Amino acid sequence: MTLKMSDYGIAGILQTWIGALNGNTWKLRLFVNNYTPTTADTPANYVEATFPGYAPINTNTWANAVTAAHIASSTDAARTFTRNAAGAAQSVYGYYVTDPTGANLGWAERDPLAPVTMNNAGDTYTVTPKLTCQDLST
Repeated sequence: MTLKMSDYGIAGILQTWIGALNGNTWKLRLFVNNYTPTTADTPANYVEATFPGYAPINTNTWANAVTAAHIASSTDAARTFTRNAAGAAQSVYGYYVTDPTGANLGWAERDPLAPVTMNNAGDTYTVTPKLTCQDLST
């Protein structure tokens, strides 16, 4: 037999997950090493940004899951990191999300436009995290 998830089922799974994310303070972080995320990663695979003004941002305002083409998805609010002083440039390659303790990796995404240089006061980097859930047996 082959398991088949309904659209309702995949949306329900994602809705449960984002409910847990909204109830906690998972941390959105930027990474500055030239790295492509894998499924075996831990936070140790990522070198976190340190430019002036940088700090991890909570990711806890996820929208309700919606389903289209048998893929459930949800996005968090856009989060903007702003450099507040000039200094040594840092190249941002993407973002990663950790649990509230920072000890465990939730997921990561490399920016297709990487590297993005953060060099001057006022430089910004915006991330709109997105999660999807789908039945890959279809």
